[in-house]
Amino acid sequence: MTRRRNKTGSVKWDNIVNKYRAIWIDETNKRHSKCFAEKSAAHDFLDQLNLDKKSGFTSGGSLTLGQAIVQLFSIEKQISPHYRKPTRDREVQSAKLLAPLSDKKLDKITSDDIMSLYNAMRKGDKPYKQAYADSSVKKVHLILSQVYARATRGKNRLSYNPLDDVKPPCVPHTEAPYLKNGEVEALFKAIDTIAHKKHNGSQHDYHMLINLFINSCLRFGELVAIKWENINLEKRSIYICESWNKNLRQFTELKTKNSKRYIPILSDEIYNWLVEHQQESGLVFKTRNGYPIAYNCIYPLLKQAMQMAGIEKGAIHTLRHTGLSRMVAKSGRMEDAQRMAGHADMSTTARYYHHILEEDVSDLLERYRTT
Repeated sequence: MTRRRNKTGSVKWDNIVNKYRAIWIDETNKRHSKCFAEKSAAHDFLDQLNLDKKSGFTSGGSLTLGQAIVQLFSIEKQISPHYRKPTRDREVQSAKLLAPLSDKKLDKITSDDIMSLYNAMRKGDKPYKQAYADSSVKKVHLILSQVYARATRGKNRLSYNPLDDVKPPCVPHTEAPYLKNGEVEALFKAIDTIAHKKHNGSQHDYHMLINLFINSCLRFGELVAIKWENINLEKRSIYICESWNKNLRQFTELKTKNSKRYIPILSDEIYNWLVEHQQESGLVFKTRNGYPIAYNCIYPLLKQAMQMAGIEKGAIHTLRHTGLSRMVAKSGRMEDAQRMAGHADMSTTARYYHHILEEDVSDLLERYRTT
């Protein structure tokens, strides 16, 4: 049998998954791998990867920005085995904001052009119909960085990168807004009042939905996508495996790979409600047509309840922040909050909730207080 060699990477047998694993390193020295049932399929993948790289890294200055973005999404990003559809959708939305420069060739775009684009985004000047936050500007900057990273390497590469003279957008750090215990009690009281007056006879239990929202620390799409078959009442756990996209009106993959997780049913009130309303299958919270409850159905009720409770600022995502903040304050364990939140790494959790730990100095007083 002739041994097949591949210049792009290597193929090895993985005893854990019982498949052939193709291993390669990209231009940024980042290691990637992908599994295949057949060895020949793994080699074919590496061969195609090599051809795509040779044909893809030749843009130089001959392409317009629009053409370079198309190549970026159709060639390089498809190579990555971890490139998820939700991530692609978000990046495509960011790339669309570069439309004012899409007809310009890469070697004709200057740093002043890019800075003018960023300023127009921040102010909402033409052709933009609204002002964008610094976080949105930063996402656009990342797309541009990827485009010029391709254009400045390989065949016919550009000799100058205009982004070298552009200061990357700085996203200011903000603490996650959350509700205090008194505000949570007032919120539930207001929700019960509104539900009794306006939604009497409705199939939705808004009190329990908001209660589960706070205690589960889920994202809205994850919450409304919970199905009865994913709930284990014996172990008091819920398996989070998909999300509902309110824009596409369909179930999609979760935001990160760590988002697929089991979360405990912490509240006895929620547990007893689930036992009482248990069904064999289907969505836990659904409309009469069988679809997940819409964002536009919950947001007006929550906004009205917050006004009645005297809560000045808050949104649906504030409920998730509230649950995570209460968990960090009670246990002091950032690891537990990360697991409940489904964050990809600890740095994300610490960035938003570390101030909760800083508010409690009792442990420092106990250890270091002097007379």
